[in-house]
Amino acid sequence: MQPYRISSIHDSRYKHIIEILINARKTKGISQADVAKRLGFTQPDISKIERLERRLDIIEFLDFLEAISDGDRDFFNHIWIEINECRRRS
Repeated sequence: MQPYRISSIHDSRYKHIIEILINARKTKGISQADVAKRLGFTQPDISKIERLERRLDIIEFLDFLEAISDGDRDFFNHIWIEINECRRRS
């Protein structure tokens, strides 16, 4: 029998990663509407993601990260390092 696993959207690591993405988006001064436009989503989709009502799949996650980095490789790398540190701490 396999151990019970919680859904990734309820995993504390996932929640922390979303917090990192939200903080990064706000740091760059990018609105939810801007992210939505860059990803082909609606602003309510981004809101649901940030409120943990909708899960990002891996491709969407990478696209989201790219959208909030806005071409700034140093910023992208900084966020990526933060996310990896979060994963290791858990």
